Amino acid sequence: MKENLLFVAMFLLSGLLMSQPQLVSDLPDRPSHFTPFGEDEELYFAIKDQLWHSNGNPSNTHMVIDLNEIITSILTDNENIYIVTQGPSSKYYISDGTAAGTVLQPNGDDFPFPPSEDPQYVLNGFTYYISGDSLLRTSSPEATPEVFLKDDDFADNVDGMWDNNFAFVILGVLDDKLIFATSFYETATGYDVLKVYSTNGSADDTTFLQRINPGHRFSLIEYYKGKMLFIVDNHLALNYPVYITDGTAEGTIELTEPIGRDPHKVEFKEVDGEAVLIIETQSGRYFWQTDGTPENTFHFLFIESYYSEYRGVENIGSTLFYIDKTDEDDPSDLISDYGLFQMNIHDNVPFQVNKLTADPTDRYVGTYNLTNVNGVLYFATGYLNAGFFSKDLTPQLWKYSPPFLTEVVTSVIEKPDTEMAAYPNPFYDKLQVKNCDGKSITLTNALGTIVHQEKYISESVNLSHLPGGIYFVYVEGLEEIMKVVKK
Repeated sequence: MKENLLFVAMFLLSGLLMSQPQLVSDLPDRPSHFTPFGEDEELYFAIKDQLWHSNGNPSNTHMVIDLNEIITSILTDNENIYIVTQGPSSKYYISDGTAAGTVLQPNGDDFPFPPSEDPQYVLNGFTYYISGDSLLRTSSPEATPEVFLKDDDFADNVDGMWDNNFAFVILGVLDDKLIFATSFYETATGYDVLKVYSTNGSADDTTFLQRINPGHRFSLIEYYKGKMLFIVDNHLALNYPVYITDGTAEGTIELTEPIGRDPHKVEFKEVDGEAVLIIETQSGRYFWQTDGTPENTFHFLFIESYYSEYRGVENIGSTLFYIDKTDEDDPSDLISDYGLFQMNIHDNVPFQVNKLTADPTDRYVGTYNLTNVNGVLYFATGYLNAGFFSKDLTPQLWKYSPPFLTEVVTSVIEKPDTEMAAYPNPFYDKLQVKNCDGKSITLTNALGTIVHQEKYISESVNLSHLPGGIYFVYVEGLEEIMKVVKK
């Protein structure tokens, strides 16, 4: 153990490099529509009918303008903020971020939203689009469109007394192929079915790729690593299978069994080369990760939270940030103990950054709008001050700035191939130690003094009696050490 203490001095200061989330300001009501704007860490958001601004400092967190009608949308581009309010009729504003520069637009029909044009599917000089039950293409806006494929070209289209709801869906252009699908109701099976095809622009060279049964609609279509990743809503089955295609039949494969239940929303993030799929359901969010192969597609996180209070997920580099319940959460006390967590996408070990429930007399009611603003994370929390049925809500705005927690802080060990692991790290009261059942565990402080020792026989070690600080974990029979931080 004395030899191992030589490593302590090398890493003692590294635990001080991480920052902690900082309270920016109390807010008069629950905020919404967090939106970055500007080159610096400028945040704009709505509080009911008010536009607010913050640069992360309490003195510069303030209302910009009261528009007297509930704000329903905030969008930005490089030059302006675009605001929609909802009253007896919608109103539209363009703002430069100041009260004087927030101008009501005379005609909502001409409201210049940031560009959100329908995607253009261009292949070999032709633009492809769908009209009715036909797939059309045109060589220029002035040219007469030609019908490339129509419903009668497919045996799936059953004419007669049954309306099979045949339709085309364009997924996108992949290399020199247009990827599209037919969607229809199959009377014989009673299922909605999707069939995926590719074409190089010749009706005679249209290749069948995959039948998806049941398959109600596409919930997500993304380009990933030169291929096309798509998720199908199975509708009646209440789940999502994930597929990837390179435009060939043999290269169109199902990456997962159907994931998620009672689906509500699907989100895609590419995090340091890995595709992260977030399936939001009524019971919570399922996180899946893939590199585009079935063997490296897996579920790695579930966050229990209802979609009515979506808290947001952000990433900076290879690190995911999210809000989740802490290990200290006790359902019997009717107080939800939540914290900010982060996870490196390459090791999938969660680390709790802080605990947001500081006052046990306050009823925590939510954390929301986790938003990355130029490398600074903002989020809001809410508490009920006077018990469960109180309407006295105290929302607060927080920010979390670099330097963030790093691998050096969270898992300093002597050998890189060790199976030893301690988590969450940092921790508050309870620490779990992996692969150490039945072995004696010793914790020392930074001076090498033994502060806790026990035989590990349960799922976690209760260290609530220790003050916050840096500690080193030693396990009987192992030469590795691990540094942990108690908050």
